[in-house]
Amino acid sequence: MREPTVSVMNVIEIMTRDVACCRANDSLLDAVRLMAERDCGCVPVVGDDGRVVGIVTDRDACVAELRLGRSFRELFVGDAMSSPVVTCHAEDDADSAQQLMRTHQIRRLPVVDEGGGLVGLLALSDIIREAARQSHFRFRNVFAGETAHTLAAVSFPHESDEARRAASDGEPPAS
Repeated sequence: MREPTVSVMNVIEIMTRDVACCRANDSLLDAVRLMAERDCGCVPVVGDDGRVVGIVTDRDACVAELRLGRSFRELFVGDAMSSPVVTCHAEDDADSAQQLMRTHQIRRLPVVDEGGGLVGLLALSDIIREAARQSHFRFRNVFAGETAHTLAAVSFPHESDEARRAASDGEPPAS
């Protein structure tokens, strides 16, 4: 009997395409408003040339406000954004993107073209929704086990032994 073949799912098949972005010199308040309007937890930051230079999350905004002791109105996106940013390409396979998420303990990856321009965003929630959809239709392009390992790896405190183990070998930490 022949083994069924499993096709590899690429990032482009599950990423969000219509992604809002901002610039480092934009008001942090405007970025937070954009996240609220779009019901999203992050906004990629692009430079004048359109290349992705960072990413700002709702958590980054809150931490910056507390750390700097100033309100969103007084802060710029550049005060809160994470940079350099980890990105992937639309043609990358979903497993490779998940490995990047595990390694860097991040839940979102801006998707860029060859020139570094923004073409989409891949969030862990996109992967989870796809895994749920596939389990309903009984496909196996995105494995539930891989997704569970990714969720575990990004959920540990940064720099913890558990996070390093989960990122390096894909195995969940011992309970």
